[in-house]
Amino acid sequence: MDTSAASPTAANRDGGAIGTRGHGEQATRERLGIPNAARRVLVFSESSHWDPDWMLTADQYYRFAVGRTLDKVLNELEKDPRRVWSADCVFFLAMYWDRQPANRDRLAALINSGQLRLTSSGVTTQDTLLPTTESILRDFLIGQEWLRTRGMVQEPRLAYFPDSFGHSPALPTLLQASGFDRALVTRIDGAFFAGSDWELPGRFPRRGSSAEVLTRAGSADFVWRDQAGSEVLAHWHPFTYGQGDMLASVGVVRFMSVPSFVPDRSARRVAARIERYAARLEPLARTPYVLCPIGLDFINPIRDLLELIDRYNEERYPETGLWVTNAGADDYLDLISEHRDDLPVLEFDPNPYWTGFYSSRPELKRSQRRLVDELLATEAEAVAAGPLTATRAAADLAEPWWKAVIGNHHDFVTGTSPDRVVRKEQEPWMRSALAEAERVASGLEVRPADEPSAATIEDPATYEWVVDMLKVTSGALNATIDPAQGGCITEIALNGRTVLSGRGADLVAYDDAGGLWRMGGEYRGGHFNRIDSASDHRARVTVQTSDSGEVFVIVFVELDGRTCERRYRFGPGAHPVVIETRCFAGDRRTVTLALPTDATDATVTMDQPGGLVTRPAQRHFDPTFWPVSTWMTVDRDSEGGPPHVALSVEMTRAVATRPDGTVEVIVARNANKEKAWSVVPILACPAKGHEPGETEATIGLWWPDATAPAELYATALAVSADPARARLEAAVARVVTIHPAVGGERQPAVDVLSLKAASRGEGVVLRLIARSDTGAPQLRLRTEAAIASASICDARERDIECLDVRSHDEGSEVTVALDGPVVSVRLVLTSWED
Repeated sequence: MDTSAASPTAANRDGGAIGTRGHGEQATRERLGIPNAARRVLVFSESSHWDPDWMLTADQYYRFAVGRTLDKVLNELEKDPRRVWSADCVFFLAMYWDRQPANRDRLAALINSGQLRLTSSGVTTQDTLLPTTESILRDFLIGQEWLRTRGMVQEPRLAYFPDSFGHSPALPTLLQASGFDRALVTRIDGAFFAGSDWELPGRFPRRGSSAEVLTRAGSADFVWRDQAGSEVLAHWHPFTYGQGDMLASVGVVRFMSVPSFVPDRSARRVAARIERYAARLEPLARTPYVLCPIGLDFINPIRDLLELIDRYNEERYPETGLWVTNAGADDYLDLISEHRDDLPVLEFDPNPYWTGFYSSRPELKRSQRRLVDELLATEAEAVAAGPLTATRAAADLAEPWWKAVIGNHHDFVTGTSPDRVVRKEQEPWMRSALAEAERVASGLEVRPADEPSAATIEDPATYEWVVDMLKVTSGALNATIDPAQGGCITEIALNGRTVLSGRGADLVAYDDAGGLWRMGGEYRGGHFNRIDSASDHRARVTVQTSDSGEVFVIVFVELDGRTCERRYRFGPGAHPVVIETRCFAGDRRTVTLALPTDATDATVTMDQPGGLVTRPAQRHFDPTFWPVSTWMTVDRDSEGGPPHVALSVEMTRAVATRPDGTVEVIVARNANKEKAWSVVPILACPAKGHEPGETEATIGLWWPDATAPAELYATALAVSADPARARLEAAVARVVTIHPAVGGERQPAVDVLSLKAASRGEGVVLRLIARSDTGAPQLRLRTEAAIASASICDARERDIECLDVRSHDEGSEVTVALDGPVVSVRLVLTSWED
């Protein structure tokens, strides 16, 4: 068992390695040289936000900016051991390590001293709304392992998301599962960000938004609590993540090497800026401390920053009482941690910020999801084959995993890079990584699954034409499809009760003034206008049946001048109804699948990375699209009882519920670039993109009797029928079986996220997620192989707690109490296969 995480060693100012220094307020003040008399303190945290791929490719960014920036960072930090500069992701540190071997010792020394501070262990600064839970957790592990295996001991407690366009409301669960207890965010709903709109700053924060809640509370610091009860100490940058960039400059902005500023280090100019920053921040502080970030995209460190700070403290502190220091953002959170009881505690859902990126470049999103799923299945199959195979496969899958987690980046999976970057870098990365993962999978000797015995189909779905209407019966479900109304499902009755009526599964085309980041209805001067629907055209409808008792209804119809296809799948004896679409969206077009319901006064509940959330049907935007990861229910807010309807998606999709109850799922989007009044660009949204071909979507539709999340997940997974998921589950079942700690052999309300060879320490790591809204269950894990030892670890594979192992004639077992929705268990197995 790896115990190094319990007591790591690190040098002075380690930047957050566990158990190495005092994190209390007084200890931090002494370490930063803050006088005891100082009752107002401004902390400058300096960094440079690095996008691995956004407007340029990674190589171009490195050559044009990052390489030279890191050269300057090393030189500046070595001038003064008090100075701290932060890196927000590992990606470019790894590139610098590879391309500048002569500087490796310098880089490692500064990281180990904590002068070069990591504000996350992620390979990237992730989007946390669109990737899967495991993909996000694995990002933190892979970046941490890159550091650890190269002798860098820093283990951040802080996760910083400087530029993500919203955040999973279950982010505290994700962070706690990875060993982080602090978070830093910038973009939250309702906040102003320069260049993001043609609205005046005085119109922000938006009424009822998260930004308004924090502003009214008078605190940019807060305790973020999610629906599962997980908490992190958090800070919001209310004035962008580059508020202090112009401390020693005049001009427009510091950005890469753009000549839009000139240096001005005069005492008067610097003092005026410091006092202006403090004056803006102090109304949002409940403690003596305020945090001013320096660090817009690809900027260089401020030359001799500490000279400017020392001069201010010497000349102005006696008069103003404002002490200024340079430190890490984690140091700032150490300063306020003892004031935690004075901070607001929020069940925080900082969304929607922007929503267009939920559905931009759907096929790129699909490729990243497919790659992650293939990697998870392959590494689990390798574990099932035995320790030698697992170790070998883990080495072979390291490069594909690196590329897969780069895909989490908030300008990658979001689809917000221009065409040249997507075609030249992102798509090739996904293709090459998938090919390598499939090559590794093909070399494994996977035990064939037992062939299911042929079952008699007792209640197959049937159909008949009645005049011009197609009638389909599937158990207690009866559906009517009308070719004259575009092949829409005009009625569904379940057990004799009408659950859908109108133009169900209609395809609706919109003229969308939005772009890769934003829907056209989100900003001043934009539009999102309905221009056509399938129900306005006669469709060609054909029917097929299968030996498994299914009825397939194939519908071809014109929409916005192009032929679109829908397939309705009705299974034997039960619902859900599965709807598959294949659409081509023209330039500046968005296509939705519309489902009428009677939910005119409802909330919506959906899963998100790390957990689930209940949201209003509409917030800020009309319509409001929410990112649904796997399933969503439209709930009877006032009546109680079962939901109006449930739906599933095969990958994260944008879903809106209109005031009239219509649910719309975006199934195709080709909105190229945000334009206000059709001609004026949005400055903060510079990328332009196209979705050149057809896109596919699979939506499940059913009417559950209850809202147990485990059942909703199970139904959604059955609809998607993902072969990679089936492979993962089959491989896990060969190694370990999962049972409730009490209650016999029934299936517990948990799902497997991954089973992998440990990256750090011995054995294998099994990661589980509780699918329950009534508390985390206790589990028994049983193996036929003997378990030499077992422990709870975090997602960075640092052991937390040893578990008792019980041996018996049929193998071994351990009991696991889930302290949160996500748990990672290390099992060191003996007498294993291979």
